[in-house]
Amino acid sequence: MNIQISIIIVNYNTAHLLDDCLESLLSNKNKPECEIIVVDNNSQDNTLDLLQKKYPSVITIYNNYNAGFSKANNQGIHAARGKYVFLLNPDTIVLPEALSSLHSFMENNPQCGACGPRTWLDINKTLEVCPLKILTPDRATILFTELPVPGKNKVLRDVWNHDASAWTATSPYPVEGIGGAAILMRKDRLLQIGGLDESFFMGYEDTDLCASLAQQDLQVYVVPQSEIVHLFGQAKILPEAPSNSVYSWNAAPLFFIKKHYGNSAGHKLKFLKALDKTRQVFSGLTHKHQNPPIMENNVTLEWPSIPNSRYIFELSNDYNYFDKFGKALLESRICLPKDLLLRLNHINWFWRAWLYPVNPDAPTLASGSFVYKK
Repeated sequence: MNIQISIIIVNYNTAHLLDDCLESLLSNKNKPECEIIVVDNNSQDNTLDLLQKKYPSVITIYNNYNAGFSKANNQGIHAARGKYVFLLNPDTIVLPEALSSLHSFMENNPQCGACGPRTWLDINKTLEVCPLKILTPDRATILFTELPVPGKNKVLRDVWNHDASAWTATSPYPVEGIGGAAILMRKDRLLQIGGLDESFFMGYEDTDLCASLAQQDLQVYVVPQSEIVHLFGQAKILPEAPSNSVYSWNAAPLFFIKKHYGNSAGHKLKFLKALDKTRQVFSGLTHKHQNPPIMENNVTLEWPSIPNSRYIFELSNDYNYFDKFGKALLESRICLPKDLLLRLNHINWFWRAWLYPVNPDAPTLASGSFVYKK
């Protein structure tokens, strides 16, 4: 058996999502020769029963404790027999031709470090996830504080330019990074860089992986012919889902900054975060977006219509739009479904619409914010 791709899925109490993910993989008829490895981090739901009875061909590694995302992926990587390793979240649905498109791209681009699919938030392709960005000290200060940063507009412009091609791309395009929900790499190259850094229990391990590739001058690409659905937030709302205590989103970016930019940069970020918190408390600082409308159910947003035009819509829970969702549209409106907004589980949202082709120096067609009421 000439296994081309080892698909590695780390699971923790998400049996229902894992079932849908495995069904989507097995229904991909034109994929290259694959093996599927599920590394289970001591699930207490019906995961093990599901795998034994419904998916006996899936290779399963059982841990008797929650080893975390990075370590469990490394277990799967070392067990993998394929030329390529495809790290995949259990809360994903792999659409037809996704695996064959990624495999073909890697085969034809031997110097590519990694590639990933176009990633949608739901099966109706309402919004797409923006490419991953490598965290820098300046970006971290903008993302985690509201302090004025020298050159902030340039930093945000660079971020915007990085993301701008995502919404309209029809051919593979280079990006800084690919989210760990779905990333394809050569196994030998992944082992050369030491796999995933297990210091990251969960969160920023994908950013760290892509930063390691960049240090070796290896480019990563998004292949838009390959598509998946990533059900962001769905795993967290399941009754059997892990508690919030397993997510290290607060500690992980600080550790990333220390690892890649030194302890002094990490200490500076901690100081700036503390300074920003103190500044807001004592100054009575309020957010510049005042009294946004309160929305519930499905949310429809509209902007001025221009004949024979296309538009770019972007949605973010950050008013700087560092990370965001987006889509190219022919209509000057979009409907955001209730189930998607509930799953994303944010209260404050910011949106804007651009005329395509986009010019970051030009004003937006429209922008606004809203509070989503559960």
